Order: sequence, then structure tokens, then C-alpha cells
Amino acid sequence: MIDKNFGYLGAALIMVGSVAYAWDTLRGNAKPNRVTWTMWTAAPLVAFAGMMHDGAEFATSSMTLCAGLGPALVLACSFVNKNSVWKLTAFDLACGGLSVIGLIALVSTGSGLAGVTFGVLADCLALPTLVKSWVLPDSESDNFFWLSAIGATITLLAGTQWGFVDVAFPVYGATASALLAVLIRFRLGPRLWRPLLRSAPVTAELRPDGPLVPGYGG
Repeated sequence: MIDKNFGYLGAALIMVGSVAYAWDTLRGNAKPNRVTWTMWTAAPLVAFAGMMHDGAEFATSSMTLCAGLGPALVLACSFVNKNSVWKLTAFDLACGGLSVIGLIALVSTGSGLAGVTFGVLADCLALPTLVKSWVLPDSESDNFFWLSAIGATITLLAGTQWGFVDVAFPVYGATASALLAVLIRFRLGPRLWRPLLRSAPVTAELRPDGPLVPGYGG
């Protein structure tokens, strides 16, 4: 393993990625889903509070803190350039509602372990960007996710405590970020699904040259 102070490097990489995504949002090159980015702001901050409550080291917890502060910056930028905002659907709002329920359950427990657990679960329920990365990867920017995956991995390697509270968010962050980065960079959704759709019966809602999921047409 590496020195625990490398945890600060992991946190810094996440902030650099966040700034890059925020800049793409301001330029209109990325269209963040506000439901997802709101939960990506709240859930890590809740998890960070839980980690601090249970005595986790700040050096390795700083990644989780930045995993909340970075998306907050992106969310703020989405209100500056209104053309960069992704149109919300009922699916987005349903996922956001489930995430909020999880966070409310956390507040009612007041437990550090519950804070990390519900923080990760709430973050997982921020599914709209996962769907969007599959359906329309061109509406996303992958730099943030690559740097987040690397930052979370560095943080995990820098850890000196290996309880659930210490490793849950870095493991989740590295896995989820890597998945999103691959979907966006290699455009797996369009590559895998459009050839199948061209050979399938064409409908008004689902066509080879249109959205892969109803309501996700941009």
C-alpha cells in the first residue's frame, strides 16, 4: 500500500475532474442531469459526515468530501448555462425521490455506519446519468469519471483502516466512475444497441436513428 497522504492526491484528482466537467457544462459540451448531480452532492457529504463520526482518517476521507463538493460546482454551473441542462423525466424524478428517502432514513438514525451505508445507496440510486451515458454518451464528458475512478483507487490504496466505513465509498466510487467513463468514452450503448434495433421492427418510440429509451431523446 502507499502512504495515507496520497489520499489528498485522490481528492485533488476528483476536484480537477469536477472543474473540467463544470467547464464543459458552461461551454454547453455536457448536459448534467440535475437529479443525479444533486444526489452526487448530497450523498457523499452525508457519507463523509458518517466517516468523521466513526473516526475515519481525514486524509483518506477527503476523497469522499471532494466527491460531494465537486458535483456541487457542476450543479451550480448548470444554472449558469441553461442550455446545458438535461430535460428531466419521470424516471429521473423517481430515482431522486428514492435517494431522498434513503437520506431521510439516515438522518433519523444518527449513526456513522448508517451515514456511509445510506450515502452509498443514495448515490447508487442516482441512476439517470448511468442511463444517459448508455443512451446518449455525447451529452456527457468522461474526464470527470476517469479522474474520479483514479482518485478513488488511489484513496483506497492509501487507506490504513479497512472497516466498511473506511472503504465503502472509495470502492463504490472507483467502480461506478470507471463504468461511466467506459460507457461514455467508447459509446457502448449506441455501438451495441443500434445494430440490433436496425434489424428489429421499428416503432415511433424506438427507432434506429432515434432515442434508445423513450423520453431520452435529448
